[in-house]
Amino acid sequence: MDYKINAHIRQSGMELANLEIVLAVAFERAGNARNTRRAMRVRITTSTGAKTTTIRIEGWLGALETAELLGECRSADQPLRLNLKGLISMDDTGIRALRGLQEEGAELIGASPYIQQLLNTSAGAPESAGSE
Repeated sequence: MDYKINAHIRQSGMELANLEIVLAVAFERAGNARNTRRAMRVRITTSTGAKTTTIRIEGWLGALETAELLGECRSADQPLRLNLKGLISMDDTGIRALRGLQEEGAELIGASPYIQQLLNTSAGAPESAGSE
């Protein structure tokens, strides 16, 4: 059975890290895990290049996770690039935070069409969420 699951993952092109995020979110929402409160909801990874600092956001960005993201952004060297390729979804707090960071000059890249729609749905939202 494990072989069939791994083969399906390879065929669909899904990375194991993304699968872990999806499963953590699913278990948390369904309440089927004993450690529901400890399930990973977001992974924030910072990498500093020669000219920019890139912060990769993977998973679900809610109010608690937004505080962690803003802390990472404050301590990062500028200019700042936020890679949203692995972002599954976010609540209103996450949306406001990403909009605010973009208004402050952060570049948003890799946003899926769904994430772009979330960022652009309200009046006064930024024009682009950087699909790449």
